[in-house]
Amino acid sequence: MRRDKKPIGRWFGEALLIFLSVLGAFYFDNIKDQRDKNNEYIRYLKDFKSDLEENQGKFNYELNSEYRRSNGQGYINGTIRQLEVVDSLMAIPTRTSADSIINLINDGVINSLTPWIFVSPQYEKLDSEYYSYIKNDDLKGKLQMHFRNNQSRINRKEVINDYVKQFYEIEDQLNLNAGGTPANRSILFSNVAINKLNRLIEGYYSLRNSTVNNRGSDSLIVVAVNRELELWGEEIN
Repeated sequence: MRRDKKPIGRWFGEALLIFLSVLGAFYFDNIKDQRDKNNEYIRYLKDFKSDLEENQGKFNYELNSEYRRSNGQGYINGTIRQLEVVDSLMAIPTRTSADSIINLINDGVINSLTPWIFVSPQYEKLDSEYYSYIKNDDLKGKLQMHFRNNQSRINRKEVINDYVKQFYEIEDQLNLNAGGTPANRSILFSNVAINKLNRLIEGYYSLRNSTVNNRGSDSLIVVAVNRELELWGEEIN
């Protein structure tokens, strides 16, 4: 018998040791990978919260009751008030009213809008890849509200922009340098012009309601995100 031949038990012991070493390395690699994924999820969650809080400031900026034309703050309420002035002037088909309307048009009372407030870039990751990580059922139930409400609000601005384009068709027919001439009055006080203005006003009312609702729903999501962070052992700032 060869003296250097290992006993069967020793072969088995070494094989078992190698197997356990590989298994242990695999296990700890998995733990590290999962920890990295958890940390990445929490980072996305915190960035999502920051986006929501930034949007809250923007909602307040747009909804401010005081309109500051220099920077656009409070433009929703400010534009509604100005458009209602135009609407009231259209109800009095005089040269003076036409002069005032043309002055308002020349002053830029009717303008198109930009989205400005967007869906958080973190939303897609949280709603797909990391959705199973969410521990707070309230957040799961509210998460998609962020996308739906913000997208709906963007769509309302696009509708307003369509109404603006339609009213520009009225403006193109006017001689904006001539004041309230009979030709300008026939255009300004026509049913077509009045209907287009009314649709524009309704569009702004709808945008204001949507913005108020969007601000409220996103504020509830912030509360749910804070609770989620607490469940993961994170301190709330």
